Amino acid sequence: MNASEYASLWQNLRSILGKVLELERGRIGQQQACFVEEFIDHNEFGLAHDQLKDALSDLGLAPLERSNDLLSEAAELMHAGQ
Repeated sequence: MNASEYASLWQNLRSILGKVLELERGRIGQQQACFVEEFIDHNEFGLAHDQLKDALSDLGLAPLERSNDLLSEAAELMHAGQ
């Protein structure tokens, strides 16, 4: 994968994970949302993905259906980018 493809991948992941964060922000709380934002801002997409899932799980919540679809899409993109 060349630099341009990585840049596109990162932009897609940033967008997808940002959408999940907005969908789940009220459910995970401000502190967890800040952690996720930091990871996204630093291109730590795997950590952002895991933090979103863990924050929900710690609260005994499942991701919203749309969030779950987006998290799956992000996981596939991260796997393809390896």
